[in-house]
Amino acid sequence: MSEFLDILADRQLSAVVFVQDYLQLQFDGDCMTLYVWPTLLLPQGNCGFGEVAYRNELCSFIARIVQSVELLDQQHLLLHFQDTSAVIRIPLDTGREAVYFTEYDKTSWLTL
Repeated sequence: MSEFLDILADRQLSAVVFVQDYLQLQFDGDCMTLYVWPTLLLPQGNCGFGEVAYRNELCSFIARIVQSVELLDQQHLLLHFQDTSAVIRIPLDTGREAVYFTEYDKTSWLTL
């Protein structure tokens, strides 16, 4: 797990792709497919899927550099970005596979 947490450090979020019922976060070649909708922890308050500003706020992370990835209590994955206090919080305690990560030619489920 710690290996995964280190992969994204200092990587740029290059694209946010909304698909019918899932989301992809692309990091210059690597791709994190989320089968759960993350919550955005913003200075002005939290923003969740279905809220009017959600798409725009999530896309505002594009071109930002990941400062660190944190596993919080085995229940959430937090993506911290440089130059902002905003965080993407991904729930992992859903009872199903939540994140599928593709690194170049390798693929793996992020499971806890």
